[in-house]
Amino acid sequence: MKLFKVILASGLICSLSYHTTIFANESSASNAPHYLSEDHYDLVLERNTPSPEIRDHWAKDLFIWADRNRILHGYADGTYQPDRMASEAEFLKLLMKTLEPALLDSVGHGWEESPYSLAETYNLPAKGLQDSSFIFKPINRQTAAEIITGITGVHYTGEEAVSYLWGNKMIPSRLAPTFKAFDGNATITRAEVLEWLRVISLRGYWGLHPRPDEPSDPEKLPGISTGSTEDPPYFSFTPINKDDLDLYNEEGHPVLTFGMKKTDIERQFGLSEDTDVFRNYLYSQFTVGYDTRGDIDFWNIDDNQFDNENIAELETSKGISVTKSTLFDVLDAYGTGGYEGHNYLAYYYEEDNDGHLHAVTNPKLIRHNNKGYVLSFLIDEETKKVWYISVSTYHNEFYEFFEH
Repeated sequence: MKLFKVILASGLICSLSYHTTIFANESSASNAPHYLSEDHYDLVLERNTPSPEIRDHWAKDLFIWADRNRILHGYADGTYQPDRMASEAEFLKLLMKTLEPALLDSVGHGWEESPYSLAETYNLPAKGLQDSSFIFKPINRQTAAEIITGITGVHYTGEEAVSYLWGNKMIPSRLAPTFKAFDGNATITRAEVLEWLRVISLRGYWGLHPRPDEPSDPEKLPGISTGSTEDPPYFSFTPINKDDLDLYNEEGHPVLTFGMKKTDIERQFGLSEDTDVFRNYLYSQFTVGYDTRGDIDFWNIDDNQFDNENIAELETSKGISVTKSTLFDVLDAYGTGGYEGHNYLAYYYEEDNDGHLHAVTNPKLIRHNNKGYVLSFLIDEETKKVWYISVSTYHNEFYEFFEH
């Protein structure tokens, strides 16, 4: 099942990027250079430049993230109105799309029916379910807190709901610099909603869970500190170099070097007769793929595919391994910028003329796909542990599937 998810996710990502990124020389052989021409780069840049109303807004990156992940849609006039007070219907829709990206978009007339239907299904305390006059009224922070608490699968109200979120570090400091500073009667802007949802996402919460009918046990509430809360960095990147693309053992020695020759792999590990659906070669602990020159342009380790206890002995240069490392280990090691939410992390880098790697916040703006790299992780929903790691060139990730 996990392997199917990897294949499905890879195909979906490929299809989305393939139709939105325009490379020169697309009709040439697969080993030819592909690059964004200056005209095409300027066009893509223009299409991905934030609108003036959010360009200088404190929540600019949050709106870019939400738009990129189809969490949020602008209004009919093309605006985002970041400082507009969010209605209960808007809050529900944004929350549902953040926690469950696979949900269909609800737009146009009657768009609010879908989030309220889900709110009823999951027994959430949305006021609009009992009184329709609340649907498009600004939601207050207390109601938002109780809805968020409920969707995580517990039932707390009032101060207990705030205690639950505060104790689990699920309230941004902008809304509550201290526990006592949380103003439940205050309304919340669309920008503040996105910030709240980003915090929840970075705490590892995703998926929709029904709120129990009976109140949860107050004795199980986390402890409340008297100090101030500290937000995680929302979109950070840890610098890496070319050595960070390699696969290592626990002693810190490289097992696979990115760009390594196929002949060297076969000399060290033997011939592989098995391939996956993407024509990558399967070995006992890892999978490798090669470009047309016979150089490694892809590797992965996957605890679902390889029934081998020794797989846990393999790791990235920063010590991330399958079955042992968690989502939070990855965020600490590589930054939060590669985490879109849910169970998938993808960090994009581009190599400059001096051989240095630079993080790319928008992969559509990678100029040369043979000098772009993708470091990816998949996370188990229940345990939050890493079960899949891969490194590939941007070319392999988004083009080879279509070239064969």
